[in-house]
Amino acid sequence: MMLAQLTGLETAGIIGGLVFGGAGSLVALLALLKKADVQVSPQPLNVEIVKSLQERFASQADYEAHLAANTQEHNRIIRKIEGVERDARSALGAEISLIHADRARTMEKLHEQFTFIRESLSAINTELKLNRRRD
Repeated sequence: MMLAQLTGLETAGIIGGLVFGGAGSLVALLALLKKADVQVSPQPLNVEIVKSLQERFASQADYEAHLAANTQEHNRIIRKIEGVERDARSALGAEISLIHADRARTMEKLHEQFTFIRESLSAINTELKLNRRRD
């Protein structure tokens, strides 16, 4: 699309975008220049803080030893949790199997009772039909 084909509103939008983009870049540049007041030489307070921190915290070797011991302890706990979960799943599976077996027995008994009821109703209906024919 050529610039000559743009409407006045589109042209104003493009110019506005360029102005605001340029203003934003200028503000970012000014903020960067303002933060440029960095001192190169170490400050005594910074040196004292670093010394204080070195005295308060563990060395790299102590940290790595602690990390290794911590990792071993976590692995032991995870193995123990996995064992408990495995046992719980097994117990749950056994319980579900018992429930299914009990349900199957109950359904079989219900089926037998419904069969008995159906046969009894059939016999009663047959007897009623015979009684109606006699009357």
